[in-house]
Amino acid sequence: ISRLFLYCSQCETNDDCQNPSLHCHLVHNGTFAMNMCVHKRLFPNFDLEDGLMGGLAFVAVSLASSAGVGGGGVLVPLYMQVSKWPIQQASALSQSTIFGAGITNLFFFGRQNHPMAPWRPLIEYDVCLLFMAPIIAGSIVGVFLNSIFPEWLTAILLVVAVTAMTVRTVKKGVKSLKNEKSGTLKEARKPSESTMLLNPLQRRMSMKIEKKESKKYPWKTITAMCAQICILIVMAILKGGHGSPSVIPGVQCGNVPYYLLFFGPIAILAIFMVITAHHLHKGYKAKEYINYDYPAGDIKWTKRNVCVNPIAGSACIFPILFCYFGRPS
Repeated sequence: ISRLFLYCSQCETNDDCQNPSLHCHLVHNGTFAMNMCVHKRLFPNFDLEDGLMGGLAFVAVSLASSAGVGGGGVLVPLYMQVSKWPIQQASALSQSTIFGAGITNLFFFGRQNHPMAPWRPLIEYDVCLLFMAPIIAGSIVGVFLNSIFPEWLTAILLVVAVTAMTVRTVKKGVKSLKNEKSGTLKEARKPSESTMLLNPLQRRMSMKIEKKESKKYPWKTITAMCAQICILIVMAILKGGHGSPSVIPGVQCGNVPYYLLFFGPIAILAIFMVITAHHLHKGYKAKEYINYDYPAGDIKWTKRNVCVNPIAGSACIFPILFCYFGRPS
């Protein structure tokens, strides 16, 4: 509720809000209640503006999915300009929109094969597993920062992030276009078809790798990803939140147990990152042993690569310490 007071004012009727997107509603805060101007509910107040926002969101997500980017950099400005949401709420809405789009993408892309390695699925689930932990950890910190940062700072960070993402995407697109025109992209050989297999151990290992990569849905990896989400959900329930107190007595917003439950999943996610990094590096050494023919764009999981990504994801922990608890002396 305290977040609402940053953007809302007291009112008696909808006319007092002086904005068609804001309606006068009774807001409860446990011990008291008052009429405040808050963003209108979707139903039964659905209007042309909401329909326009739905259509624009559909187009934005469609283009973002085809380009392989999330789409938050497009959705957040749309929610702010068309539906008049404050940037914090617009960010949250964009995440829920991207989540729905992600499920749809998983349904369609999950059945496709890799264009340069037809025996493999299009989705590299091991990469998803490695990136998922730092992404969730970053989301935990981002939610916290979103609640304490002023709106202007959030807007600046959004612009910086979108600009950096745009530059990288354009560079990658230009590089892919050049590779396609030059004809340098060639289909990789199956591990079992390699002409460099000199001994029975290499042949057995190549068959094992090919069998593992040929699985359309590697359920062990998918289960590990689902486990991370379940851990986050359980910790959120234990922590409690807006309108839903913690199921553990004594846990209140701002006290030590609250923050232990808030940031606790990061430690668990770090364990997932270490295990996944070890697994990927072990697979890399096996592929090197059989002279694996990497398709274009594949990541070689060297020690450097398996360390840089988790560390980059974990590095977001430190800004929150400086922002909330102050600079170290």
